[in-house]
Amino acid sequence: MKVALTIRSFGDKDSEAWSLLKKSGIEIWENSSGKHLAKEEIIKCIADVDGVIAGTERFDREVLASSTRLKVISRVGVGIDSIDIDAAREYRITIKNTPLAPVRSVAEHVFAMIFALCRRMKEHTANLENGVFKALTGYLLKGKIIGIIGFGNVGKEVAAMGLCLGCQIIYYDPAVEGFNNARRMNSLQHLFSLADIVTIHASASKTTEKMVSRGILDFARQGQIIINTARGSMIDEDALLDFLENGKLLGAGLDVFQEEPYKGPLAHHPRVIATPHVSSNTVETRRMMESEAVSNLLSELKIEGV
Repeated sequence: MKVALTIRSFGDKDSEAWSLLKKSGIEIWENSSGKHLAKEEIIKCIADVDGVIAGTERFDREVLASSTRLKVISRVGVGIDSIDIDAAREYRITIKNTPLAPVRSVAEHVFAMIFALCRRMKEHTANLENGVFKALTGYLLKGKIIGIIGFGNVGKEVAAMGLCLGCQIIYYDPAVEGFNNARRMNSLQHLFSLADIVTIHASASKTTEKMVSRGILDFARQGQIIINTARGSMIDEDALLDFLENGKLLGAGLDVFQEEPYKGPLAHHPRVIATPHVSSNTVETRRMMESEAVSNLLSELKIEGV
């Protein structure tokens, strides 16, 4: 039996995840390039494997059809939008992910961005680096209304942390009836009209593509902050830039972009905190995700005793 690690990086060799793999006795092919594999490279390396441990690389229909042995793709992470689910179902390939491990890490990243934007950290730092010692007035987080789009595991963790910080919580998610002291909104327009801060935690799908559109941003409360650690496809980036430029939005915290690596103007905007898709990338979380991904893989391949 053989597995391929197509993910661009996968733990230290003395980690629990690697220990599980080695104990299993299966043959391992590893992507040691440190880079995302091209489509042709993925097709080549999965031709004779039974399982894959994947990152965010794309597994479209052509890739999935190229392997006659592939039984399972185990994602290190939550999102599975990089995989053609219909094709995987057709070829009887099981898709697994690690939905719980990143929850705390992503939620903490959200609040790191919120604090940085409320207290204008990027602007203060830039001023000092350019020899300008100037005080810009920031905002307290306590008492602010945080609007959460998508009320799954991460959304609920953000809500719990926000409540502890003295914030009010509202959310939009048609699939979730209620949660503690959070108020459910009946539309995105309603949420944007009330929230001081909007943070996106919905799952990527065709229905969520550019869900934060120019039309939705028209409803934004003056001085609103928008955070996105979900998927870049959910925001109209051109519209977001326009609303930052016209002053309707105070700022934005973006960990994900429509095209990655991102090289556009939002990264250089003085009121945008931009990070390179790293909200779950802490030492502790990475170890948990990798171990969980290996366990999922071995379980699906029915390799026991590891």
